[in-house]
Amino acid sequence: MLQTIVLSASTVLIFMIFMFVLAQILKNNSIVDIGWGIGFILISFMLLLSKPYTDNKDLVLSFMILVWGFRLAFHIYSRSRGKEEDFRYAQWRKDWGKNAVLYAFVKVFMLQGIIMLFVSLPIIVELNSNNDKLNLFSFIGIIVFASGLLFESIGDVQLYCFKRKSENKGRIITTGLWKYTRHPNYFGEALLWWGIAMFTIGS
Repeated sequence: MLQTIVLSASTVLIFMIFMFVLAQILKNNSIVDIGWGIGFILISFMLLLSKPYTDNKDLVLSFMILVWGFRLAFHIYSRSRGKEEDFRYAQWRKDWGKNAVLYAFVKVFMLQGIIMLFVSLPIIVELNSNNDKLNLFSFIGIIVFASGLLFESIGDVQLYCFKRKSENKGRIITTGLWKYTRHPNYFGEALLWWGIAMFTIGS
């Protein structure tokens, strides 16, 4: 297990250093948001490669992470393409002054890397196990995961369509899934990660 954690942590560290260097070249720390989903894909990919034997449960989980990660990365990239640095990161850069680069490395990239490693624990546990078989919890987890992924995807599409209409400028969306929850994208995200956790029960 220790070897698996070290491999995961090393993968996250190298990836976040790469993202940090790229962000300084582009002068845009908000690209770390695009890298969030990709980081989990890399963790699962590296752990799969390190296993002498992969079972169906490993492959199903890795596929779930792949679908979720690429969808999220593409969505954030599409939303931010051609725009300046997200206002939150821009404000931090201004607040940090001459220490902006150092603080960005520690408080943005390394902090998110630590959180990424912690959140990926269900993936690490599953891909550290051998000869696991799909069980009842696996199928429940898949259903919960798919429900969360669908929920956040629909929410993102509804918000995108809402913002495209000029008459909605400055207004808050209260239709579709946004009528029932203030943040269907965050709710869906939380739900699908509970699904991933359920999927790994028994490993």
